[in-house]
Amino acid sequence: MKEPKLPVNVDQQLSQLTRYKVQSEIISLQRQLERISVDTNTVDFALLETFKEMIHSRRQLLSSLRPSV
Repeated sequence: MKEPKLPVNVDQQLSQLTRYKVQSEIISLQRQLERISVDTNTVDFALLETFKEMIHSRRQLLSSLRPSV
């Protein structure tokens, strides 16, 4: 079964919305990473790496999205 074809403007709006949400997630994850990095007494390196990987994967997703017009 084929997916219904969306009008171009709807596709662009969805792309822009997705781009905005991913950018917001990246900012939020970066802030959380900064907060947990500051506490040097209880550094959880696995947690730091997890946050770095989440940020990296979202940046990859962001770069794969069509540029907003």
